[in-house]
Amino acid sequence: YTRNAKALTVTGITASNKVYDGTTTAPLSGGSLDGVVSPDVVTLTQAGSFADKNVGNNKSITANCSLGGADAGNYTLTQPTLTANITPAALTITANNASKCAGFTYTPGTTAFTTSGLQPGDAISSVTLNSTGASDLAEPGTYAIVPSAATGASFNASNYSITYTNGTLTVADLPAFTTDPASSIAAVCNGQSTGALSVVAIPGSGTLSGYQWYRNSANSSFGGTLISGATSSSYTPPTTTSGTLYYYAVATNSFGCTTPSNTSGPLVVTALPTVVSLGGGGTGCDSAT
Repeated sequence: YTRNAKALTVTGITASNKVYDGTTTAPLSGGSLDGVVSPDVVTLTQAGSFADKNVGNNKSITANCSLGGADAGNYTLTQPTLTANITPAALTITANNASKCAGFTYTPGTTAFTTSGLQPGDAISSVTLNSTGASDLAEPGTYAIVPSAATGASFNASNYSITYTNGTLTVADLPAFTTDPASSIAAVCNGQSTGALSVVAIPGSGTLSGYQWYRNSANSSFGGTLISGATSSSYTPPTTTSGTLYYYAVATNSFGCTTPSNTSGPLVVTALPTVVSLGGGGTGCDSAT
């Protein structure tokens, strides 16, 4: 004699709506078994999954409920038919703050952003970022960096309620010199002392980080040779090498913006070996030796 397993049904089971979480798991609760013969011990474990993970209304659920207990082998289970909604998850996308120096362009790219609320398995690879301060013509000040249009191979924007939050682009003013190096011509012999060159600058924006001195064989504040260790507001040029050189300083502020000073007057170092006293006072180079 073969006894057929008795079919049980689930009553009172409810599938709850859920906020998108990147999974197909369906939350089931409240179910009980109908048809268990007393005193059999049979328990119900409730589980189910949506057909896909995406947001939607009245989405079909595949129930995967199972039986347990000492007498579960005497029964089969008819799975319930269920539907529920998956609603969008809250997602905030915030553009990173940035700064640039006046007179330069700013290229925001597509990856300077942060997210809050992105669900596991989803990744945003690109966000459109725009700012009216990006142009090299933008005046010093602050401008919004506006994010929009998030995309990604594993990202579906319709699964989210997205809040885009602006970042701030600071356009920093450049330093400016209020005192340039002396513009007078200086002529000395090799090894003869010469006066110090001094500058004063204001930061423009932020604070003044410091100075860097350069020398140049041309009368230009660009393309010179950095002088190692010359980072104060004054500098005394050496006179050990003959020739004509010009000197200038570059001021830097806390935003990294730089401005060169005007060049000094030419420092002419003459390669004559002897310094003699001149009648009437002073010194000069003796070309007779």
